Amino acid sequence: MTNMDAKDTAQYVDLAMKNLHFMKMQRENVVSEVQRLMNHLSIEDVKAQLHK
Repeated sequence: MTNMDAKDTAQYVDLAMKNLHFMKMQRENVVSEVQRLMNHLSIEDVKAQLHK
């Protein structure tokens, strides 16, 4: 993972919230989802998925 600024981190959180909303999961799982995304997706992938 490269150095990220607050905007990049916020995009991971946005995608996590979007994923959790579609999966109808509890908001308590946001941190776990953000960690999963950070481990598996580049910021470019996150941006692409947010723009779908």
